[in-house]
Amino acid sequence: DPELDLLRATYKEEFVAAFRAAVLGLSRRERTILRFAFIDRLTPAEIGVMYGVHRTSAMRWMDAAQAQLLSRTRAGMMERLRLSRSECDHAISLIKSRMDHTIGTLLATAR
Repeated sequence: DPELDLLRATYKEEFVAAFRAAVLGLSRRERTILRFAFIDRLTPAEIGVMYGVHRTSAMRWMDAAQAQLLSRTRAGMMERLRLSRSECDHAISLIKSRMDHTIGTLLATAR
């Protein structure tokens, strides 16, 4: 469907911009932990060893960083596109399947 493809393309560009801003708004530790988890595929136990903390602490850090990232991305998209929360969630679901590579690239390059 060409109309759906146009919506996906529009949302993807806005998502990338909002996601990039959200990633840059995270602390260095939060960005690093997300890279370890999603790029390097490290477990919470492995991340915990690297930071000298229990795996439960590392898991809490991961969860908090992911929550911040989603919240900031959603807020950025809602502002940019003037969407309601449900419209924004729908937009994210439209592009989600095509975003894995982009998200990985953004996390890998955001230091």
